[in-house]
Amino acid sequence: MSNHAARTAPPAPHADRLVERLAAGGRQVAVTTNNSARAALAYLQRRGLARHFGSHVHGRAADPALLKPHPDCLERALASTGTAPAECLMVGDSPGDFFAAVSVGVSFVGYARNDRKAQALRQAGSEHVVRSLEDLMTAAALA
Repeated sequence: MSNHAARTAPPAPHADRLVERLAAGGRQVAVTTNNSARAALAYLQRRGLARHFGSHVHGRAADPALLKPHPDCLERALASTGTAPAECLMVGDSPGDFFAAVSVGVSFVGYARNDRKAQALRQAGSEHVVRSLEDLMTAAALA
């Protein structure tokens, strides 16, 4: 994510409300991205969400071999939040996200805006794929 993308990228529908609901419910939230942490933080600041993430924004490392599907940024998120993998849920939109989660024992829900993304996530092995983050907001309210 470039600085331009951080300034102009539209959010996934319901993403802001999902973060707000999770944080209001006392859940820790973190970002794991193959983009730079700085750009991800700029995006969160633009959306008014950075306060929920604190130091839990984990972007790409200097070594490209550590990009997802390597679990490096997910491992850093687990360490920074002090959370065990079995206590986490990763929401991701790519097979690389799925493979990173599985490799460290984190539960995974795929988010697919379209049929192509949904098919790629299912082919990778994701059992749970949602087409709207609103579904996760409903689940968060029930948990």
